[in-house]
Amino acid sequence: MCLQDAPRARGLVRLLSLAAALALLVPTPWSDVRAQTIGSRPGYRGEARNAFELTAPILERLTAGEASAGFQRTEGETEIPKMTLRGMVMRPGGAKAALLEIAGAGTYVVREGDTIGLYQLGSSSVIRVKRVDRLQVEVEAGSLKQVIIVR
Repeated sequence: MCLQDAPRARGLVRLLSLAAALALLVPTPWSDVRAQTIGSRPGYRGEARNAFELTAPILERLTAGEASAGFQRTEGETEIPKMTLRGMVMRPGGAKAALLEIAGAGTYVVREGDTIGLYQLGSSSVIRVKRVDRLQVEVEAGSLKQVIIVR
């Protein structure tokens, strides 16, 4: 750098310092958003959004009763499609699985506690597998009031 450029460089440094000071003092429209994401909010880790965790708005809706998560049995008569037990898999440790064929929806490998959506059949109901025995599979019909986010 030449001695002739030194005063101009000092002036540029002063200008940049002044701009940085103003940026810190003057609130920007995005500064409150950044402050919210940096804090310990559900669904965020540091500045980054964790796509696999529930965010604060979703948790508020769940606790407010707008959407209750999980399986809920339907009251009264529910139309259940014809189901056939096609096979069983039993491990020596006691783990059991079954091949369950649902008419119009296909064949599924199910274990106790699994939930199968009947959306292919035009229904918003689901079937939950309660028990898998050697000769039968016990299922329960209901609906799944759950918030699902697909990205």
